[in-house]
Amino acid sequence: TDELDALEDDLGFDIAAVLARAVEIERAAEARGEPAVRLRARLLQADMWQRQGHAAAAARALREVKAWATENDCRPLQARSDRLLARIYYALGDSAACLEYSVSAVQLLDDNTPPLTRSLYLMALAGALNATGSFEAARERYQQAERFAVTGGDFKRQLAVLNNMAYSELEAGDPDRAWEVVQHLQAVAAEHGQDLNPNYLDTIALAQIALGRYADAEETTQAGIRAFASAWEEEVDSLAQSY
Repeated sequence: TDELDALEDDLGFDIAAVLARAVEIERAAEARGEPAVRLRARLLQADMWQRQGHAAAAARALREVKAWATENDCRPLQARSDRLLARIYYALGDSAACLEYSVSAVQLLDDNTPPLTRSLYLMALAGALNATGSFEAARERYQQAERFAVTGGDFKRQLAVLNNMAYSELEAGDPDRAWEVVQHLQAVAAEHGQDLNPNYLDTIALAQIALGRYADAEETTQAGIRAFASAWEEEVDSLAQSY
């Protein structure tokens, strides 16, 4: 299960490699008669399928796992199923369902939930709140998610939270606040010698556009396109969505 812990919350995954490993873990768990571990691996596969654009197959798997988890009162599996279902509904444009599942996922966490996992779930909830226009509540959840990322000692998770927070501020119509978050993101990345990935550069470019800094935005966008060739990100719509 330690390997699943790492794979489930990893921000630097290779989708094809993770998918193949998840299949192996599922088969091994089935052979050992460990249904909870098998279904965790199944959720990991569904996560990768959704990132590849196979939303229907992912949704079917998620609902199957959620049904088993509910029947067997397995809260961690229920929580993860709900979080991943929320992401599918977000992609489908159903903000209300996305928020419903995001709230449920956070409520299913317990006092033993590791800080980094809690950070991930709070970030998802913040995104759902943002999608429904609840920008103040989203900001609060993003701030909580960042604190848990810092507590967990994971600066990459902190960067992810800050990127999403900056994007949320842009959608809230507050480019100045968004730029403050961007500067914090850049400072954290510089402190740890971390290059910004294309998604983060996209957010920075959008903030620059919102502030009327068009030449800077063009330079940032070009840097993001160049960086994409060597980026870990393999989600099906990433390049088209960003640039």
